[in-house]
Amino acid sequence: MRVGVLSDVHGQVALLRRAVAAIDDHGCEEIWCLGDVVDALGAAPSADQEEAVALVASRCAVTLGGNHELWALERGQLSHATRLVLAGWAPRAERHGVLAVHASVIDPLYEFLDSPQVAAASLAELGAHLALFGHTHHPGMWGAAAGVPAPVWVSARTAPPVDLRTYQRALVNPGAIQHDLQPTYLLLDLTARTATWHPVPG
Repeated sequence: MRVGVLSDVHGQVALLRRAVAAIDDHGCEEIWCLGDVVDALGAAPSADQEEAVALVASRCAVTLGGNHELWALERGQLSHATRLVLAGWAPRAERHGVLAVHASVIDPLYEFLDSPQVAAASLAELGAHLALFGHTHHPGMWGAAAGVPAPVWVSARTAPPVDLRTYQRALVNPGAIQHDLQPTYLLLDLTARTATWHPVPG
């Protein structure tokens, strides 16, 4: 089974549309979104954010709520109908034996998995072989291998498709769908146990 994974859209609906179309072209059976579809700091127009929420809600088998969804709800931003959708998104879910969190296994809303120490703590709490996370906007993965004392970061910028079976446990980030970065998405093959990152087409 192949899954397209995206995260941290922050209201960039045009990039989101291109990412979804690219995932469809790969023939993925499902799309998962790891949160921060909206931007509570106002970086994108409200109309774009509303459209992004509608697109994700209609296409994604898994959609998480991130810290920006929580902030938008707390501040009463966006339409009532969109807030009802956001209220149904949790920051953590599990599907097909894979854990998905917005931020980290320990703190699914706010913690940044941006150091070996923080990653090691989440990997220790991870009951499954594989977890997906967003929030940091950095495409790549933390992997824990047998006999290696600390997890290693594998950057998607330089990595070929990664064979996840070479790691005892892995925390994989698809990157972000955001205009000020190189927007990326992840193709996750749950049968072959591989992870491959792709740039969103221009």
